[in-house]
Amino acid sequence: MYGTVVAAILALVGAIYSIWSVRDMGLAIESRDWPITPGVVTACKLLTRTNSESGDTYRVALSYLYSVQGSPFIAERLRFGDGWTIWKSGVERIMRKYAEGTAVTVRYDPDRPDEAVLEPGMNGFIVYKMTFGVLLLVGGVVYLASVWL
Repeated sequence: MYGTVVAAILALVGAIYSIWSVRDMGLAIESRDWPITPGVVTACKLLTRTNSESGDTYRVALSYLYSVQGSPFIAERLRFGDGWTIWKSGVERIMRKYAEGTAVTVRYDPDRPDEAVLEPGMNGFIVYKMTFGVLLLVGGVVYLASVWL
């Protein structure tokens, strides 16, 4: 019984993760064709999340200012699918590239100009999330099928 509940939860989490990844994938692909506008990075800092069992994970928190047809916007998305990572050096590289005051090229959604991204297109985070979600989903479903059949 306990195994069935755990498997069902894993399958549900996997399905949610997969759907979330498909959404990010679609937006990432669309963002390559979004219009561009100049912007400037207004803040960029390192976030650290400490876990005594698994170690530290890192993420960049950045914001940038841009305008569309004279209206100013502030956005925080570097790329679609971003998340926490164990690779501090990669986060530090991003921080050097997008230091406060850096001029940037912003791609924005023409239908929702408040939605923007600095690095459009697919990236490894989306692929990782999709793979993780599918593995959870398939693992949960296979276990449930083995119990019920």
